[in-house]
Amino acid sequence: MDFLREFFGNSKPSGGEAQCPQCESGLMPSTIGAETVWLCSKCNGVWLSFDSFEMVPQLPADAVAPFQEEPDSQLTLTASLSPRACPTCAKAMINFLFRQQIWLDWCDEGHGMWLDRGEVALVHRILKASQPLSEEQKQRMRDQVGALKELTEGG
Repeated sequence: MDFLREFFGNSKPSGGEAQCPQCESGLMPSTIGAETVWLCSKCNGVWLSFDSFEMVPQLPADAVAPFQEEPDSQLTLTASLSPRACPTCAKAMINFLFRQQIWLDWCDEGHGMWLDRGEVALVHRILKASQPLSEEQKQRMRDQVGALKELTEGG
């Protein structure tokens, strides 16, 4: 997972007055296992830091159980049509295809990641069952992120 640190950084998200990037409701701090995350009680999305994301595959099944609800297939299986705002800095997040299976949003300033309803459990399953990224996969990811940054920065 150290490779992903290149993209997500280490910053903890701000929780106090952060707004949900999906429905703009307030986010409330909560925990998954021992990790602090920020939940939206309206749409059930989760905002988490890279450090928290890194811990998802190591969580016991009972810690992930509350997040087993059915994901919104529109948000999970297709790319976002418009960018969502980072709850920490309000900058447009980058929507990317994680492990060629589900679409996630991340702040390229390193503030964190947004997982829609049900995606915590999906990420848990994907990472528990997957092999580490090959060097070729890592380079392809670097190339894709570089291209996305150029697009979002107008370059």
